[in-house]
This record gives sequence, structure tokens and C-alpha cells, in this order.
Amino acid sequence: MIAAIPFITVLLCTYNDEAFIAETIQSILGQTYKNFEFIILNDGSTDGTNNIIHSFVDERIKYLEHSENKGLEEAKNWGLDEAKGKYIAYIDGDDISEPDRLRVQMDYMEAHPETGICSTRKVLFGLVNKPLAHVEHDLELRMRALFGTPMEHPSCMIRTEVLRKHNIKYRKNFPVAEDYPFMIDLMEITQAHCIQIPLIRKRIHDQRVSVLKKEIQNESAARASQLAFKVLLGIEGGVEERFAIKRCFVSKSNIEDLTALGNIRSKITLNGQLSSRDIAFRQYILDHISKSIFKIHSQLKRYQSIPEEIKTTTKEYNKEFVKQKVLKNENDALHKSLSWKITAPLRTIVGVLLNIIKKRQ
Repeated sequence: MIAAIPFITVLLCTYNDEAFIAETIQSILGQTYKNFEFIILNDGSTDGTNNIIHSFVDERIKYLEHSENKGLEEAKNWGLDEAKGKYIAYIDGDDISEPDRLRVQMDYMEAHPETGICSTRKVLFGLVNKPLAHVEHDLELRMRALFGTPMEHPSCMIRTEVLRKHNIKYRKNFPVAEDYPFMIDLMEITQAHCIQIPLIRKRIHDQRVSVLKKEIQNESAARASQLAFKVLLGIEGGVEERFAIKRCFVSKSNIEDLTALGNIRSKITLNGQLSSRDIAFRQYILDHISKSIFKIHSQLKRYQSIPEEIKTTTKEYNKEFVKQKVLKNENDALHKSLSWKITAPLRTIVGVLLNIIKKRQ
């Protein structure tokens, strides 16, 4: 029997997920940890999602419904308002939670009161089947937040007290990417962590919102990245700056990045008005930028010491190398083609005839 005040609220906002939602719901109801409420919010589905939800009889389910589709931002904010648990755990209508997911995340959150948001690793299945690695610690997750959603939202568990105290909700001007700015707002005021156990199975299929509304999502994500630079680094980050700093973290900085990285470094401030966590994060970024700039300068110095004729020869060699590589790829593609295989007997006959002609000459 569910407790009067459930320890965890599981929130599922769904829209037209009839093909998958039964498996999703069952994965939550089958959790080894039992003291939770399960808010299922049907955001105006027009398929059979509603009937599938009502086929489950469990006192932990709390059903909410929009008469028409209002979007995930509004649906999730309604779910947050209704949540009674100390923690809020998410799940999407096409994903699956492993049986121990709630217990493992709750145990971690209980042992680490400084953590306000906790995710897990995931395994992709469906059109793509493979496990995915995720960075683990707060500084690394904040760095990832500069370029994209730092954690897998359906795997997240959030401390409800943090949301209530700071009045954090989903912003309404980031369609199809509402999770990204929501996590930025959380990471500004609380620590994040990713448990290095795959506790979510993320279904990959061609009807995902990220596929059907890819352009809208990309535009929203780009604006969210700008927000992350402002909130977490305290600077305005344009496209050039964002790409430059991303490359410096994957050790692919180039000469063109010098100016952008230098500008970013000059804008990042460290002072006593910042929290120790913010200072540590900004120093973390500065260290990486400085290493990239030093590496580029070292490359320039070595290059400047090479005689001009060698530089010219090297450039020509590189051009020829690229040209030969293209030709090789085209040749490989030809030999793998069906037409090449079909005409093999004809080429053999032609080869024999040419040899006979050559010998007679």
C-alpha cells in the first residue's frame, strides 16, 4: 500500500506513445523500491495512449490529462506542481527503467545531500543498440552543459526541495529542448552527478520528437547553449566562441581558434563574489583554454622554423594526398558495386583477347 506521503514521485508526460507506453509503465510499476507515486500526464494524445494507461490498475498511479496538446513545458510544470515526493524521477513514454533504478538513485541522493540532480548511464536499443558512456562529476557535467544537454533527462532524479526553494520550472521559450535550460538553471544552484550504472534503456525509433522536429530542437538548443555560457561562465558566448571552447576540450583546437579562445579567457572573471564552486568551474575552463592556446603557439613556433620551400612542398603533398585518398575511395566503391561484379566475366574475356593481340604484335 502506498504511503500517505510517497518518498518519490515518478513523472511521465506522454503524447501519442501507444506503441511503447505499456512497457514503460510496467518498468516503473515493477521497481524493487515501492514507496512512490506515479504521475502520468496525458498531454492531449489522439491515439490509443489514454486507453492503455487506464488498463493499468495500481493505487500509485495518479492520472492527469490535457484535453489538447499543450507541449512538454506546460505538461512537466503541471507535474512538478502536483509532485508530493522528496525526490522527482523522470521517465519518457518510450523508454524503460531497470528494476533497481529508483532504489539506486534514491540511495545516492540520501547519501549526498549536496547533490540536487542525479542521472544515470543509459543503453540505446531499437534502431541502434549500444551502451553509452557519460561523464560523472559536477565540473565535467557543467562543462558539457556549455554545449548541449549534460544529462539524459529521463534518467534524472531531482531533489524537490531545490525546485521549490528556488522556484525552478521549465522555461516556455525552448520548444523541443526544454530539458536543457531546466538543467542549466538547476546546475547554477546545486551539484549534479551521473551514476555510472546503466539504469535506463532509451528507445531509438524514427517517430521520436528529436527526429520529427529536429530543426526546431537545434535552434532551441543553440539558444540554450548561449544561456549556459551566461549562467555558468558569466559571459556572452557566440557561435565562434562556443565551437572554439568545445574543440579545446576535445584537443582539436586550431590556429583559427586563437583569437576566440583569447577573448573567452579575458572575459572569464574570478573574484570573491563567486561561490567556491563557481570559481573552481571557471578555473577548470581557464586551465583547458590556456593549455589549448599554449599548444597552438608551440605548433606555430615549430612551423615558423621550417624553410619556406619545405612549407610549400608540404602543402602540395597534402593536396596530392587528399586527391589520392578521394580516388582510392571512389575506386573501392566501384569494386564493391553490383555492376562491377556482373561485368567480371566480360572483363576476363576482354583481358584474354588483349593478351592474344599483344602476343601477335
